[in-house]
Amino acid sequence: MGVVTVSVASETSSHGAASLCVVDGGGSVLGAIKEYTGIHAGRMSPLPSWAYKGGALLGIEGGTDYVNATLRRLWKANVPIAGVWMQDWTGQRDPIIGKMVWYNWVLDKERYPRWQELVASIKAHGGRVLTYVNSFLSDRPEVSTQGHTETHSILSLLNRIVGG
Repeated sequence: MGVVTVSVASETSSHGAASLCVVDGGGSVLGAIKEYTGIHAGRMSPLPSWAYKGGALLGIEGGTDYVNATLRRLWKANVPIAGVWMQDWTGQRDPIIGKMVWYNWVLDKERYPRWQELVASIKAHGGRVLTYVNSFLSDRPEVSTQGHTETHSILSLLNRIVGG
């Protein structure tokens, strides 16, 4: 088998600096992927053991009532559910490019009233509530503390403020 080379290049833009990566891979695609993810991109950690014990891992959006109704139908049909990911727990906005969640990591109590009850119900049926945190942050004008947005407060705690 010949040498497999993977080249990744990007240009400098307003979003950050460019990078270039060349991976040899020892002659196989799998080798190239292992080398690239081992050195440059990183690898995802293995899933926790409970994720392999049976049951669907669901992604459901739409608020407490919609999620509850969906789960009730599935539980009634005896569908085992290991976890429920509700990406829109922080709320949803509609910019020109399409629907997006708010990246402010604050529960949207209007979209998800009775959040604790929803979480308890999923847990009572043997499931877990899944969410995530990433580096994206967006401010919601109506969510503030002492004149600063929640995002500003979080970044202040982490000493990550850039600018005023």
